This record gives sequence, structure tokens and C-alpha cells, in this order.
Amino acid sequence: MNLLPLTCIFFTVFSKRVVCYYTNWAGYRPGKGKFSKEDIDPNLCTHIIYSFAQVSGNSLATYDGSDNRKTSLKALNPDLKVILAVGGWNHGSQPFTQMVATPQSRTEFVKNSYNFIKEHGFDGLDLDWEYPADRGSPPEDRERFTLLAKELSEKYKPEGLLLSAAVPATPWRYDASYEPQVYFVNLMTYDFTGGWEATAGHNSPLTSQKQTVNNMLSKPDCTADKLNLGMASYGNSAIGGPQTGESGFLSYYEVCDKLKAGWTEKWSDQHSVPYAYSGSDWVGYDNRESIALKSGKRAINWR
Repeated sequence: MNLLPLTCIFFTVFSKRVVCYYTNWAGYRPGKGKFSKEDIDPNLCTHIIYSFAQVSGNSLATYDGSDNRKTSLKALNPDLKVILAVGGWNHGSQPFTQMVATPQSRTEFVKNSYNFIKEHGFDGLDLDWEYPADRGSPPEDRERFTLLAKELSEKYKPEGLLLSAAVPATPWRYDASYEPQVYFVNLMTYDFTGGWEATAGHNSPLTSQKQTVNNMLSKPDCTADKLNLGMASYGNSAIGGPQTGESGFLSYYEVCDKLKAGWTEKWSDQHSVPYAYSGSDWVGYDNRESIALKSGKRAINWR
């Protein structure tokens, strides 16, 4: 009873692209929660996105140096694409704002990021600027993000490098922040509700995901083959797990431990997802059945 122990999995809406995020902090977790680069099965995903690098001035920098074991996975699966993600929630918006401020600073970042990607054997760059609209960025950053994406694309695509972006599921947040001109878009269709709210709600309802996809497809030049539907390999709860250690989140293997310990598992027909509870403790998550349903692999037959 185990899903791929990566943070997020993205299934393309149109073709057979399976994009998996690997977070650099997973290797520092205690006990069975530890998940290092050596534990990755390179045949489960078509793309692995290594998270996260940071914007340092007008350059890229990683938190764990130039460890190339992540790109060595391609020796085991020559068709695998390994992409470096820059940004993330903890990164904040300010380094991006400074970098995109002028044509000169963007040009320098494009050059430096290209050199970094080539030097360390990555297949592309994933932009995770979360989020210009409500993390202190000026309104001009929306257009500057678009310019950055176009300038990166002009440099990367002729060289065979990929450019993607992770974007929020909420329409107003997306519309206020992004016009990404990229190879594909990773829709963060999870965290619709969580421990920051007063009432329990599901992490990733299928109904909410459909609304996000329909909103994206209504935009000019946005086609289904560019969209990857995000599904989290964790659940949102009021409690934290012993391995992940973050209040409000339970990784899937921690949910499985709760079920083995006697938590009651139910299925929401309204949202097409499971949830589990014990007393006042509650968690909404995805399992094999709900992910199969969301990815269009088969119809649900809940036991």
C-alpha cells in the first residue's frame, strides 16, 4: 500500500507525461521517512523535477552543491528527463523580483541558468515563483515573468532544453500572476483546503481540479497537451506525521500507518476521493483508486 514517495505527481491532461517532484529535504527525514536520490526508481516517471534551487543574484544556486547523482538516473533510463526547479514557497518572491527587474538582469540570468543546467546535466528548468500576486511583488512582475519565460524559451528550446512552470490552481491567483510561455505547465491542483482553515476539507477534490483545468483551457494559446494535472502524495490534516514532522500534513505512508492503526477510511462521492478519521482527527488524501480515476486509467469500484 505505497505510492511513489515523492512530493507531487503530475499527469498530463492529454498525452503520457508523468512528472514527479523530488524535494531535497526528503533525504534528511528520520527513519522510514528518509528518501534519498538513490531510492528513486527512474522508470516510474517520464520527468523528474529536482526541487529546489534558488535565485542568487542573477544566477542559479542549489542548496546541496553540485551533486550529480540525480542526473545519473538517466544512465538507468535514457528516456528520463531530469529538470531543476527554482523557487518554491519558502524561497519567497523577492529574489525573483530583483532578477526580473531589468532586461539586463534577465539576460544575465538566462545566460547563467543555461550554463548551470548544461554543466550539471539537467534537461531543463522549472519556474516555481510562488506567487507574484500575493507575495509582495509589484504588479509589473506579471509582465516581467512573461518576458523572462519568453527569453528563457528562446535560449533553451533551440538547445533541446525544457522549460516548465508550476502554477496555482486558484483562477484569481493565476490570472494576477502568470502568462507562462513554456513547454508545459504543472498545475498545483492540491492544497485546496488544509490545516490553516477552521474546518476540514479535502486536499484535492476532483471537482475542483476539473474547474482549474477548464479555466486554463479557456485561455488563449493554452492547449491540453501543455497541462499536467497535479496530485499530491500526501494528505492535509490538523495533525503532523512522525516522519514528515510538519503540522497539517501526513505523507501517504503516514496515512497508511493510521489506517493500519485502526482509522476509519471512507470515500467521498461528491469529490471522488478518500478520507480517514479517528475521533476528532481527520485527513483528506489521494490513494491508488482516486489517482487512477483522476488520471483516467479506470473507473472507481470502491469497496
